[in-house]
Amino acid sequence: VREAQPDLILLTGDYLHRLSAIEELRSFLRELRAPYGVFAVVGNWDRRFPVRDCFADTGVRLLEDEAVTIRDELQIVGLDIRPNRRVSELARSSRPSERNELSARC
Repeated sequence: VREAQPDLILLTGDYLHRLSAIEELRSFLRELRAPYGVFAVVGNWDRRFPVRDCFADTGVRLLEDEAVTIRDELQIVGLDIRPNRRVSELARSSRPSERNELSARC
């Protein structure tokens, strides 16, 4: 990932298939860097493991039913596994000139 030098990284869930890999996930997340940020949502498989805890202090922002705007141009909407809010509600604050990106797992 580092060699690709991405401007933005979006992680879409299903991070683990065994609990013993949790420290590897934390290490991987800590290494991710991008000028416009690193954002993630959890996947349905992640309900089996304490994945949300892995994001603390890594620099990766976990989006759970929330939206963020990047450079006043791009809005990223991240939904939780069982969303408490609708995409239209989360993206409602966007300006007509903004592009919206939905990052979700089913």
